[in-house]
Amino acid sequence: MKKALSYYKAKLILIFFIAQLLLLAVVDTRGQAADTARKASLISVTDSNSIVEKARRFGRFEIEQSIQEFRQDLAATRRKEILEAIKNETFNARDFVKNGIDTAGLARELRQISDWYQVSLNGILINTGTAQTYRNLVTSDILVNELKQRLTTRKLKLDAYTRQLLNYRNKIDSFATDSALFTTPSDSVGAAQYFSELLAAAKVIAPADSIVKKAITNVQLAQQQVNAMVNVMSTTLDNIENYQKDLAATTFKRDFSNLGDSILFKQSLREIITLSALKGELALFFYAGNNIGKIIILLVLIAMSYIFIHSLRKRLAEDGRLSSDMTGQLVFRYPFLSAILIVTSIFQFIFIQPPFIFNLILWLSSGIALTFIFRGFITRYWWIVWLTVFVLFIIASGINLILQASRPERWIMLVVSLSCFLAMLIIFITGNKKDLKEKWIIYFIGLAVLLEMGAAIANIYGRYNLSKMLLTTGIFNIVTGILFAWTIRLINEGLLYANELYKTSERNLFYLNFKQVGTTAPTLFRAFFIIGWVILLGRNFYAFNQITDPVINFMVKPRNLGAYSFTVAHIATFFGTLIIATIVSKVVSFFATDKHDDEGKRVRGIGSWLLLVRIAIISTGIFLAFAAAGIPLDKITIIVGALSVGIGFGLQTLINNLVSGLIISFEKPVNVGDIVEIRGRAGVMKSIGFRSSIMTTSDGAEVVIPNGDLLNEHLVNWTLNDSTRRVDIMVSVAYGTELEKIKPLILGIVQQDQRIATFPAPVVLVKDFAGSSIDFQIYFWATDIREWSQIKSDILIQIEKVFKLNDITIPLPAQDIYLHPETTKSDSPEIK
Repeated sequence: MKKALSYYKAKLILIFFIAQLLLLAVVDTRGQAADTARKASLISVTDSNSIVEKARRFGRFEIEQSIQEFRQDLAATRRKEILEAIKNETFNARDFVKNGIDTAGLARELRQISDWYQVSLNGILINTGTAQTYRNLVTSDILVNELKQRLTTRKLKLDAYTRQLLNYRNKIDSFATDSALFTTPSDSVGAAQYFSELLAAAKVIAPADSIVKKAITNVQLAQQQVNAMVNVMSTTLDNIENYQKDLAATTFKRDFSNLGDSILFKQSLREIITLSALKGELALFFYAGNNIGKIIILLVLIAMSYIFIHSLRKRLAEDGRLSSDMTGQLVFRYPFLSAILIVTSIFQFIFIQPPFIFNLILWLSSGIALTFIFRGFITRYWWIVWLTVFVLFIIASGINLILQASRPERWIMLVVSLSCFLAMLIIFITGNKKDLKEKWIIYFIGLAVLLEMGAAIANIYGRYNLSKMLLTTGIFNIVTGILFAWTIRLINEGLLYANELYKTSERNLFYLNFKQVGTTAPTLFRAFFIIGWVILLGRNFYAFNQITDPVINFMVKPRNLGAYSFTVAHIATFFGTLIIATIVSKVVSFFATDKHDDEGKRVRGIGSWLLLVRIAIISTGIFLAFAAAGIPLDKITIIVGALSVGIGFGLQTLINNLVSGLIISFEKPVNVGDIVEIRGRAGVMKSIGFRSSIMTTSDGAEVVIPNGDLLNEHLVNWTLNDSTRRVDIMVSVAYGTELEKIKPLILGIVQQDQRIATFPAPVVLVKDFAGSSIDFQIYFWATDIREWSQIKSDILIQIEKVFKLNDITIPLPAQDIYLHPETTKSDSPEIK
């Protein structure tokens, strides 16, 4: 590769130009004399030459001089451009180095990774015992994989950084080798000036060029070190994989000597615990850092679940239905603890291949929450059983965190396995099963009896890895089974009371019809927990990885469809992101929709803005789904553009309704919860969707109205500005009634009603003299339009009572008929 323009190259150029100057100094005077002689010879041409020939020769000379001067000017301009370009590129490279990778920090990080790598190898390639242990291999595999991933990330950054540095260097070399840079002016003055410019540029460029060269050297050394470490770790991972395969093939063979035999290799338990704690801490630190987003999602789900359970509890307390002993209402006893138990039990499976210590934190959180929920609820016998199981679980978890074998640990394992075997056997045989809330937990206890007996036997006869797997699996099987069983129970209780409390359609959670969901968890939900229980237990065995690894490889294997490359995991991520966006949209819809207070009055939420919020959430979800799936957005725009013409012609009505929904959201002619009237039908606006809106009529019918019709029809909104309504009542009295007495009586009735507005004030007017009565018209304003019918009814009842007390007659329609006989002229009798 060409070398950059350095300070030494500037010296060579300097020597070259000094030689040029010396040569020019000698020939300059000769050149001037020669030019003068040539001009004189041209002027002093013999008279025999024609004037035309003189002019032609003189013109040719001037043209040659002009061309030469023009070329020299172009060369000078080009030289200045090259020098300026070299300086700019060198300074850009210098700034890039200053703002680029901190090689000193990188060196410290590599030393830290190397130290962590040495910790990971302990017990496998360093300080190896008589045999390998499965837990140590699994933990070391996690650590080395993480370290390799970190090194790979640094390697990619180093490669990109090096390519950019070399790109700067190649540009500088291409400018430095330009022929124009070595073309000197013909006159000595111009050459001296160019030499000065070149010398000044070389002095400025040399330090920056040195920095770039040093950076390239350092980065290349770092690249070599990183590449070597990546190769070593790849080899280590292959060795760990081979060790795991060997252990899986010899699961039932002896790992160590029998428990009572002599020890061939001895390492103190304290050293093993210290090393195991360090490895566990590193594994937790790495995994939590890589999955911080999922952890935040888990915490948010716990908070949302708590809010929902707490709202159910509050509603039950307000209705006086919250029992003191919490029978059938255990989920409401401690809403926050119930939320922790439910969410951690369900959503722990979003964490792919977590280290054991991470799983332990989730299980301990759920177990502690369930312990407080149990207290005072289950019988004392089963309370003691749960505490015994939970304590054994904590001890077994501590044993599982120990990564290397030792004789003291094996004795502890034997004591724990035998204790668990005897305790579970006694519970299984003599336990008071009638008081057991979840009957099928007894099967988990029976399975634990078998596993713990096998663990004790395997430990005695030197099958250490098999013994530890059976010991931990037996305890974990009970705890996870109890956690899942009570999670289903709490979910059933929550669904039962949600079904009772949220019967109205506008308040259904997530638009979920609880009547269709039922009062118990679906069978598919129970199947999910059974599969989850099997997965949690299977993680303790290497054979489980042999089953799951092909599935994972199937998910992440690249596949090609034409020029597009995809994976099944990307497709799953795409649809999963869309589903999550839809769920979040519905969650926001549930919590942001308008509510009603205890008196049935509407408390406004965000109204029609909810549609814009949902559109924003779903649009964001769509873009995130495409980005997560690795689908280029430019291709999406091409597809959308191609479909826009067809959509414009074929889906005009749909697009009209969608755009109308947006217009409704911005202009707000109607809000969710408004009382409206359209096409002669009145009702309450239940929801405003993307394409259509739903209005609930007074008789319970739900009318689906396209958004375009809401804008095109003459919409009457009774509650656009306020919730008042004018009420008209006509009252008739008989002729002969004292009219001055009527108005004060009616006003007194109206003014006493607190539901009637004082401004505008009620009005009583004489309307007409009818055929059989005198009609009065009453006008007043109801403060709540939802009560106007009831107010009118109450006012009419009060008027009827007051009229009776004051002997005021409300006449019936009457008509006098007179008959005139043809034979007589006398008056006909009156018939009424």
